[in-house]
Amino acid sequence: MDSVLEIIPLIDLTSLNDDDSEESITTLCANAITPFGSVAAVCVYSKFVPLAVELLKNSSVNIATVVNFPQGESNLTEILDEIKYALHLKANEIDLVFPYRAYLKGDTGNALKVVAEARAICPPSIKLKIIIETGELFSLDIIKMISAELIALGVDFIKTSTGKVERGASLEAATMILTAIKEHIAYSRTRCEADHVTKHLTLKRIPKHSTGIKISGGIRTISQARSYIQLANNIMGEGWVNPGVFRIGASALLKEILEHVN
Repeated sequence: MDSVLEIIPLIDLTSLNDDDSEESITTLCANAITPFGSVAAVCVYSKFVPLAVELLKNSSVNIATVVNFPQGESNLTEILDEIKYALHLKANEIDLVFPYRAYLKGDTGNALKVVAEARAICPPSIKLKIIIETGELFSLDIIKMISAELIALGVDFIKTSTGKVERGASLEAATMILTAIKEHIAYSRTRCEADHVTKHLTLKRIPKHSTGIKISGGIRTISQARSYIQLANNIMGEGWVNPGVFRIGASALLKEILEHVN
């Protein structure tokens, strides 16, 4: 029972539907606070951010919104304007779709520039989650490569999917993201040790926090959630999973958990 309830604070309770309304988002926000604790965040379209902020102002629930969503093909100016608007509305988590199509076509510099510019305008208190749309990437090596580059740019989370494509999250893709995170932590530790000894290496480009992972796209059941939690603990070490580095973007999952315990 306890292990099921421990999933709740990892959830980004999400509603990104064409027919979202003030009524449905009000219900979403009410559901975010359960008798067993609150979810990590609610994720809604930007037009509903002020409503979510007001409804959840006395809670610990974060307010997330999406940018460059879902196609990932807006230009840099539009993306930065979207982020600034979301911050103005008091969103404190930004889920940005990585320009993965441009990256795959070879325009890697501009794709990564979007992330660098987004990171630059988001204050440290704002969580920046980058959606890489793993189901549209043609190899696990590409997933790991993109993840490593995003980690180096200091993003807070790498997110698997928008949930708007045929193939969402997969254990294989999550393995690549987690492996990139683990390797970067090991590299950062080695650099820190070397700097301590030699005093000649600089750590300025190494993020001082660990990048996390957000699993999204088709996660609906307790069994699915548990499989990703176990995967993360197997790769990163038992006890690594917590809301600061591990999230599950879902809507139906919370309902199943509450039905399970009632």
